[in-house]
Amino acid sequence: MALEMLFSNVFHAPFQLFTALIYAVIFFSYYRFIKNFSLDPMFSVLIYVCYTFMIFDLSALRNCLAVGMCLLAFPFALKKTNLKNALIFFVTVILAAQIHSSAYVFLVVYIVAKMKVTPKTVLFYVGVPILLFVFRGSILTFISQFRKAVDPSATASIGGSLLFLLFVLVISLFFAF
Repeated sequence: MALEMLFSNVFHAPFQLFTALIYAVIFFSYYRFIKNFSLDPMFSVLIYVCYTFMIFDLSALRNCLAVGMCLLAFPFALKKTNLKNALIFFVTVILAAQIHSSAYVFLVVYIVAKMKVTPKTVLFYVGVPILLFVFRGSILTFISQFRKAVDPSATASIGGSLLFLLFVLVISLFFAF
């Protein structure tokens, strides 16, 4: 919101130009991420478009801008560990978190990116999301002490997104062993 106000009040630009520039940042970050880290870029783009991630991006500007910034920070988590790379990563993620608070979760990526992929780490990658899902009520209750907007009685439905994520976890385990 502050970014939009700055853009319209200081630069006197129309909202359409603001959204076009935001979309350019979002799509550029996806382009760079897919180009650099996907083994099959066309398939990645197909998933991005067909699994409604693109629609989500177009409807959630703040969240997507934060995701885009986090994706731009990701290569710095993979580079050699030094103060400069770590600082760029953390500053970028913290700035992204000022746009959408969910970006704070991406701070964990720095630690995960430094881990070597072994069967034990794959179990960690799969086990942690399962544990988070199982204990989501307790976690949301803990978080609700700090944020009133979180509903501790929130439930997850067994729908397409959850089934897709479970499928990805099972496939990951299959290929890890």
